[in-house]
This record gives sequence, structure tokens and C-alpha cells, in this order.
Amino acid sequence: MRGNGQGAATGEAAELSRDLAAIHEEYAEIGARLADPSVHRDHLLARRLRRCQEALRPLHEDALRLSALLGDLRDARELAEAEPGWGAEVRRIDGEAAVLRTALTSAVALRDRYDPYDVIVRVGGRAESGPFAHALLDLYRTRARERGWRAEILTRRPYALGVMAGEGGPGAWAEMKAENGLHVVSWREAHEADLPEIANGGAEGAPGEPRGAEQVVRVTVMPEPEPRPVVADDIRIDVYCTRPVRPESSVRIRHEPTGLVFFGTDAMSRKDKGNILRVLTAELAAREIGPDEPAARFLRHGGEPVARHRLGSARRRCDVSNFSRESRRR
Repeated sequence: MRGNGQGAATGEAAELSRDLAAIHEEYAEIGARLADPSVHRDHLLARRLRRCQEALRPLHEDALRLSALLGDLRDARELAEAEPGWGAEVRRIDGEAAVLRTALTSAVALRDRYDPYDVIVRVGGRAESGPFAHALLDLYRTRARERGWRAEILTRRPYALGVMAGEGGPGAWAEMKAENGLHVVSWREAHEADLPEIANGGAEGAPGEPRGAEQVVRVTVMPEPEPRPVVADDIRIDVYCTRPVRPESSVRIRHEPTGLVFFGTDAMSRKDKGNILRVLTAELAAREIGPDEPAARFLRHGGEPVARHRLGSARRRCDVSNFSRESRRR
């Protein structure tokens, strides 16, 4: 049994050693990228790299400290063989190294490497939840701006919001990842006169569907990765003719391998097309996050509602003063 315990301890030490080596390598790589002047042409990328470096610095410094302690421990043991008086120093260094090793093992296991990242927030997805999704989108945009963050609507079908955190403090993913899941949105005043878009069908509603003053809206928060090319053959673009009153034609953009669909018009600007690519890239990157990573626990949520929102009125969709939320504890 003692041999099995020693073997397990040796295996854990070897695994921690590999993890710390990976942290040293990642920290050095971030430093090298920040030293490249071309990186700073993209201020969002440079800011994210600085946040990544700041988040990784405590682990990097503790890993260096542990390496120094282990070196001191080896030297103290050699001296203790010749001079027994060094035994007390060996025990002191060994105890300090054990405490630091335990703390590092826990910190490495709990580390979410996406915490410093900005996010893409996709709200809704069903036509019926249009006004409710819009209200929730406005709420997230208001919250982000109250924190001094930048928030911009990227797409409207589906609703997607880009949230960029500031220079200091945690990243947007660290603060918003717990929002992933189903949200129950309701109005305090449930009169049809107050719900014109719901009662009358609206541009985003489907006639004949049951309508009420409460709706379940799915929120998907994804870390925003670095831009990367999308295979052109994977994109299908369909153009639909519209009534003469609208000169522009409707456009459906579909990513064939995943089935992700976005809508727009043939009059879309280059920025609008770039925003669609930002959302698509985030969707694809989120699907590549491994199940063992801490971020996967938030992205692969269950079917139970995670929050309940009560807004003041459909006419005032983002009345934060009348907002209350019951969120899950994590």
C-alpha cells in the first residue's frame, strides 16, 4: 500500500511539473507576442494578451518560487547528510514547498484560460422570443456600459452582442460565463396594449403562436477567439427577393458543416459581414473547447433556467431600476 501511495504521489508531482512547464511556456509566448510591434496594430488583441499575461503572472511567479524551493531543498538535504544540524532547515523548506505545491495544484486545476477573454453573447434563437430577447440584449448592453466596458450589437438575426472589457480587472468571460443557459423573461405589466409586438405578431413573431407575458430565452456566452479564416466552401449564401417597398433583398448566410444561420440584406456593409464572421468564429471555437476544460461546464449547460428577469414594461425594455434577477449560485 505504501508503494502505491508513493507511486501516486510521484505521478501527481510529474503531472504538476508538466503543467508548470506549460505555464512557463505560455507566459513566455505571451511576452514574445507583446514584444512584437505588429500585434499592437490590433488594440483588442493587444489588450487581451495583456490581461492574459496579468492573469497568468501569479501562477508563473509561484511556479518559479516552487522551483527555487525545491533547489534549496536538494542543497539542504546534501548538507544534512554531512551535518545533522541542517535537518531542521530541511523540514522547514520541505513543509513550505508542500504547501505551495498543494496551492499550485489546486490553482492549475481550477484555472480557466478564457477568463481574460472578451465575449460574444448570443441571445434567443426562436422567432417567438424576439421582443424578450431584445429586452435581455438591452439589459446586457446596459450592464456592460455601467462597468465601463464596450458593448456593440453585432447581428440582429440572431441577436448577438460583442462585449469588450477594459484594460484592468477581469475579462468579460470571467464575469459573464455564468449567464449561459435558459433565462425566464417576463413583464411586470402583462397587458396586451403594453405588448404590441407580441399581441400583433410583430416583424419577428409567427402568426398563430400562443403568446403571453413570459418567455424562456436561451443565452449563449462564448469567449471571443482571435480572428481566423473560414473555409469559403463551407459558406452558403441564399438571396431572396422581397416586396418592392423594400429595395434590398434578404440574404441568408449558412455555415454548412454546423448548420449555423445568419440573416441580413444584400446591402450589408463590410463591417456587418465582418461581425457575422466574428460570431461564427466564436461559435466554432466554442465547439472545440474540450470537455475537461473548466469553460466547458458553462458552455454545455443543462435545461433548467439559470435566471429569472422581471422588466418594468414592454415599452421600456431596459428599465434597469425595475429589474430583479434570481441567479444560480456557483
